[in-house]
Amino acid sequence: VPPAITGDITYTQHIVPLYKTDCKGSACHGGIAKTLDYTYMVNNQPALTAMMNSSGTKHPGGPLSLSPATSSTFLAWIAQGVKP
Repeated sequence: VPPAITGDITYTQHIVPLYKTDCKGSACHGGIAKTLDYTYMVNNQPALTAMMNSSGTKHPGGPLSLSPATSSTFLAWIAQGVKP
């Protein structure tokens, strides 16, 4: 069960740091895969939600291992209205 997320979750304060540590490696979204910015993530909420609900197994580029905290933070951000 993912940890509970409290307080406002924003793209700049919460999602960008996760993106930089979990997604932006040279073999992923910092190199060969599409760069994910705020607009792209907002426009692809259904895929992002499915990926986070599956702890990364539904990642379009192949399964990932995402921590419960990462998944919970992304899901809370989406549930709260994808604040910038």
